[in-house]
Amino acid sequence: MPTFLGALVAALVQYFIVVLVWMTGAILALTTWRQHPKASRYTLIALAIFFMEFLVSYISTYVSSTLSDRGWNIGQLQIWYFCQNGLLSLIQAAAWGFIFAAIFGRRDKP
Repeated sequence: MPTFLGALVAALVQYFIVVLVWMTGAILALTTWRQHPKASRYTLIALAIFFMEFLVSYISTYVSSTLSDRGWNIGQLQIWYFCQNGLLSLIQAAAWGFIFAAIFGRRDKP
């Protein structure tokens, strides 16, 4: 079984483009902060939530593997996966809410 750090590095390499897009979004939000502070703040919050969801996803994958190795039966693992997917969906919904607020929210005049 891979180590947690090894799995995280593998995930970051696998999702390099996504992480690059998130970093680009963060840079754009920071550079346009003076023109649109509220939209920039919402964008940075959303990107932080997306990154948190990414970490929670890989932590839960690692935990799932550990639980399986420790003898959890299929019923217990199904409950774990159901709860894990529900949590990840809620986290993503919150992030998308901030993205929509950044896009469609009223712009403050500088």
